[in-house]
Amino acid sequence: MKQKKNKQKRGLPKTQNETAILQNGERALASGNFNQAIDFFADISKESLNYGRACKGHGAALLRLHRLKEALPLLQTAHLALPKDPNILVDGADVARLMGGLNVAEDTYKAARELGASGFQIEFGEASIAQERNKWLEATGLWSELNQSYQKNPFVLHNLGRAWHELGETDRAMLLMSEAFKLGGETATLSTLALLAPHAGSCNHEEVKQHRINLAERLKLEEGNPLDVSTTSKKNKPIKIGYVSAFFHRRNWMKPVWALLNNHNREDFNIHLFADGPLDEINTEGGYISHEQDKIYDVRKLNNRELAKLISDCEIDVLVDLNSYSTVHRLGLWSAKPAPVTIGWFNLYATSGMPGIEWLIGDDVVIHSHEEKFYTEKILRLNQSYLTFQVGYDTPDIECPAVDEPFTFGCLGSGYKITPEVRAAWIKILRETEGTRLLVRNQVLGEDSHKKWFAEFFTREGIEADRLILLGAAEHKEFIQTYGKIDLALDTFPYNGGTTTMESLWQGVPVVCFKGDRWISRTSATLLNSAELHDFIGDNENEYVEIAKKWSSKKQKASLRKLRTEMRSHLENSKVCDGKGLAKDFERIVFEIIS
Repeated sequence: MKQKKNKQKRGLPKTQNETAILQNGERALASGNFNQAIDFFADISKESLNYGRACKGHGAALLRLHRLKEALPLLQTAHLALPKDPNILVDGADVARLMGGLNVAEDTYKAARELGASGFQIEFGEASIAQERNKWLEATGLWSELNQSYQKNPFVLHNLGRAWHELGETDRAMLLMSEAFKLGGETATLSTLALLAPHAGSCNHEEVKQHRINLAERLKLEEGNPLDVSTTSKKNKPIKIGYVSAFFHRRNWMKPVWALLNNHNREDFNIHLFADGPLDEINTEGGYISHEQDKIYDVRKLNNRELAKLISDCEIDVLVDLNSYSTVHRLGLWSAKPAPVTIGWFNLYATSGMPGIEWLIGDDVVIHSHEEKFYTEKILRLNQSYLTFQVGYDTPDIECPAVDEPFTFGCLGSGYKITPEVRAAWIKILRETEGTRLLVRNQVLGEDSHKKWFAEFFTREGIEADRLILLGAAEHKEFIQTYGKIDLALDTFPYNGGTTTMESLWQGVPVVCFKGDRWISRTSATLLNSAELHDFIGDNENEYVEIAKKWSSKKQKASLRKLRTEMRSHLENSKVCDGKGLAKDFERIVFEIIS
C-alpha cells in the first residue's frame, strides 16, 4: 500500500495527492478497516492544511480500536482546527466516557448537540452515561427510545436488558439478552445470559445448564484450551491446594472462605492463594489469618493461559474456584483442567457448565439428588451448610428497635434481587399485617427516581407511603447498624441472600425464607437450617408470607427480642459457625476425591 501511495505522491500535485489519501482513509474508516485508515491518515504531515481533517479520521479510527489515550490528543487537535465539526466532539465525548470522565463526556455531548449533532452514536453515548452512573430507570427510558429508533441493535438490547436486571426485572432482562444474542452473537451477551439464568424464575434447570454449557463452548474456542492437566494428583501428603479468587480482600463477603482457610490442617495441606485483588488488603484484621508456609500470588496481570501455567508450575494438586460467575474474565481458566483435581465451591449456586471444573461441593439442602443431572460436575456434599461462616472482625453491637416503634420488616439485599414476585409477596405481608412497615436499603434506592419508582408498586396496591422506609447505600458499619431498626428480615427470591443473610443473623435479626426450586433459592435455608432456626424456613412462597405474618404479631415481639440478644451465642454454638467442622469435612471430601 505504501508503494502505491508513494507512486501516487509522485504522480499528483501535493493538495490533490492529500485529498486522495484522505478520501482513501475515510473510505477505510467507513468500511471498518481501522488499521488501514490509520495508515492513510498518518501520511498527512503536521504542516498540511489538511492535518485537522486527518487528525479527525485518525482519532476516530483509534477510538474504534479502543486505543483511547492515543485518540484523545488527535481529536483535540482536530477540534482546534475544525471547531464547528460536531462529529469530532461526539468522538471526543466517547473517548472521555470510556476513560471514565463522565462529567467531561456529558458536557462534550451537550456541546456537540449545540452544533447540530444527532443520531445513534450520540444517543448511545448519552444512554451509556446514565447507565454508568447507575441511574438505571433513566437508562431504561433512553435505551427504550434508542430501541424504537434503531430496532434490532444487539448492543442497545444488551444494555436495556442490563438496566432492567439491576432493577430486579431479571425475566425481562433475559428476554432482551436472548434477542440481543440472536442478533449479535457477542460473547459478553452470552456471558450475561449464563450469569443471569439461575436468577431468572422463567428459566428451568435444563435451561440454566444449557446457557452455561453454551458459554463454556464459546470460551473453549476463544481460550484455545489454556492447559489441560489430566494426570492424577499425588496421594502423598501434604497436598498442595490452591484457591482462585478476585475477592480475598473482601473480608465481609469471604466469611465462609476464612472459616475454611483459617482452620485448614497445615500438616496435611499446603495453601496457595491465587489473588485477582490487592495483596496488601488480604491480611486484614479478622479475615484471613496468614501462615508462614502459605503462598500468595498476585495474578491480576496474568491472562488465563499464563495463570494456568503458574498453577502448573506450582504443582498444585487440588484447585478450588471461589469466583464462579462473579469474575467472568476468569471463567476461561476453566475451559480446561488447570490442575489434576478441580473443585467449585462457595460462589457457585448452579452448574458452572465449565469442562475444567470436575467436582462441585454443596450440601443436602441446596442440591437435591434428583437434580444432579442438571450439573456438568460431579456433586459432593458437606455434612453442614456449605456456607458455614465465621466472623473474626469487629461488628456493631446488637441493637433492638425502640419498643414504641411499629413492627418493622426489612431487607438489605441488593436491588437486583428484589423481583416483581418479591415485591408482590411483601405487599401481601404488609396488607395482611396491621400497623407494620417495611425498611429496604440498597444501592439502587440511593437514587430518588428509583425510590419513587419502587414506592409506587406499593402505593398502587393501597399500601400507605409512610409504611415504607427506603434508604440508599452507606459505609459498611452504618449499613449493618440498620438491622437495629428491623424486627424481622425478609429474604429475596429466587436469588436468596448469602452474605446478607449471614450479616442479618449476626446482628440478631432472623430471616424469613423458603426452600425454592433451585440452589440459588435455598442458600438462606441452608444457613438457617445449620443454625437451627427452622421456624423461619418455609416450604413455599405461601408459607413465607404466613411465617412473616405469624412473627409480626404482638405476642411474638418479646420472643424476637430475646432471640436477638442471644443470637450470636446461639450461632457460635451451632454448626453454621463451626469453621473447624467445615475444614475437617472439606478435607474429608478432598481425600475421598484423591483416593
